[in-house]
Amino acid sequence: MNTPKNKKILTPAQKKRKRIELVLCAVIVVSMLIVRLVLIDRGTIRTQDSALTNEELLSVLERHEVTIDEDGTTGYATILSATPGKRGKADTAVIATGRTVLENFADGTTTVKFPNASPVTGSVLASNEEAGIGIIRCEVEDQDSVYYSSNLYYQMETGTQLYFLDSTESLVPCTVQETDASVDGYTSQMTILQADNLSADDLGTVLCGRGVYSASGYYLGTIETIETDGTAVMASGADVVELVTKNQ
Repeated sequence: MNTPKNKKILTPAQKKRKRIELVLCAVIVVSMLIVRLVLIDRGTIRTQDSALTNEELLSVLERHEVTIDEDGTTGYATILSATPGKRGKADTAVIATGRTVLENFADGTTTVKFPNASPVTGSVLASNEEAGIGIIRCEVEDQDSVYYSSNLYYQMETGTQLYFLDSTESLVPCTVQETDASVDGYTSQMTILQADNLSADDLGTVLCGRGVYSASGYYLGTIETIETDGTAVMASGADVVELVTKNQ
């Protein structure tokens, strides 16, 4: 029998084992694709380029934005992470807010009102005044961690459309005017946004702590102040995530 040179002849047992290996590889690949599709469908993971409808985006923001009430003074914050409690303990949520909100804290604690839970007491975990941000820890059940994308954050440029909630929980579109901007009172670089048609009730530091999101629902930063012409200063989401990482 003639056989090509350098060609390895497999025994029947080896051929069978080879077929089994190929089938197993195919099963693993298909299983991974199915799991990913299920997770995407459930919202556990999402693709960065999947722009949401206004209704879907509003739902995302409403789920992750909370209100801070310090002796009648209202501020806002974003749920960054929610960690399940161990051995019967309550879940722990870490939320991000702005510098002006933290300045109203008398003793390092405050009342936090979540969308689907009773008000709880939160305590300041860490802050970075130069970046205009702070994080607060609370014990609260059934909250979802926000999505953050460093890729989307660093891809922001002039004209990029972002979104946040006003004081009536309505969706506000805004556009990036400048990234890596130097702003008096902050040593970290800030992002300048332009938001039109805002109510006079939402100017100044009223919306301080509100999270700012991409069109696909990723958290990218936190509102600090809004001027009378709708110019807003946004603290860096990258700085917020770094602060959380260092203090968890």
